[in-house]
Amino acid sequence: MSRRWISAAVGVAVSLALLGVPASARSAPATKIGLTLYASEVPEGEALMGVVRVKTRVGGTWVPLPGAALRFVVDGVLVGTGGSGPDGLAPFSFPAAGVGIHTFKVKYPGDADHAKAQRAREFTVTPGTTAPPPPDPSETPPPPLPTEPPPTQTPPPTTTTPPPVVPGAPTIVLAEAPAPNLVYIEWQAPANTTVTGYRVYRGTTSGGETFLLSKGASAFSAADIHVTPGVTYYYVVTALTSAGEAPWSNEVAVTAV
Repeated sequence: MSRRWISAAVGVAVSLALLGVPASARSAPATKIGLTLYASEVPEGEALMGVVRVKTRVGGTWVPLPGAALRFVVDGVLVGTGGSGPDGLAPFSFPAAGVGIHTFKVKYPGDADHAKAQRAREFTVTPGTTAPPPPDPSETPPPPLPTEPPPTQTPPPTTTTPPPVVPGAPTIVLAEAPAPNLVYIEWQAPANTTVTGYRVYRGTTSGGETFLLSKGASAFSAADIHVTPGVTYYYVVTALTSAGEAPWSNEVAVTAV
């Protein structure tokens, strides 16, 4: 048999073999994952929040990939699962535990039609702040008994200490609803003030905000996941120092999606 006939036979055999390869064994379209953490530092006990964006390539264009089954991992340990919505977004919230630096990773194992992908980000868990408990009325000591006044003495000279200055108000610089059931705000600290923490207030009417959550001194953002789509929420932020709580910041309004 000549070499020309041998080459033709090999080519026909390869073509027939390729036709028999199932669709699941062929190269799946590329998948791209974006991972955003709303804060790189989170006090222990509070929520690590963010959003995942999953896209796939169709032709030469990246488009959202809905229904992607995702796995969320912290330091190699599975902490939860989720799926992307119709817009390819998957918001998440997990409690932050263990003071120190950690690695948060989101994994997409892929399927018969899409390639697998993953993305990781580092974050730091800082010591949490705990508000002191209210005083127990049952433990309030009785008033002291009256005593004889001491002999008249010349009072020592006194020095006047100026009272601590209450801080100025923070400024909210960003308020948005980046994903379903999520509202995200950012603020700037008041100038020339040593802040010990922040408080975020929320309401459904302007001026009717009530306490929502506390943040540490190094935090400059907050995510609210307890919202209802289509409802408009109003937010203000206050700063805390040794002198007390500052006045309210500027008020912002966001409509949840």
